[in-house]
Amino acid sequence: MRKKSVDFRILYKKDNKGDIYSLENFLIKKGFNVERKVFNKRLKECIDDANDLRVRKVVLPKDKGYKIIDIENNNCINVNKNSIKEFNKILNSFVVPVH
Repeated sequence: MRKKSVDFRILYKKDNKGDIYSLENFLIKKGFNVERKVFNKRLKECIDDANDLRVRKVVLPKDKGYKIIDIENNNCINVNKNSIKEFNKILNSFVVPVH
């Protein structure tokens, strides 16, 4: 049985949970499949792990925003948390896949 693919995996440290919930809700409202995962390994391992599990993008919270690692296209996007407009624009560039 093939695993269902996940559009966004949000990695988070235990202390920044509040932001994570709002980001997660935002993504879910946009129709994406989202999963949360506590970030307790090196980033490289997290990306390898995500790759194995058919995760399309990994989101890493940063001090002032998020880093979105687009595994499919092998690129990285930094998003300023204060600029929801910018965030929306970036998210709109990701087509919601038909599951």
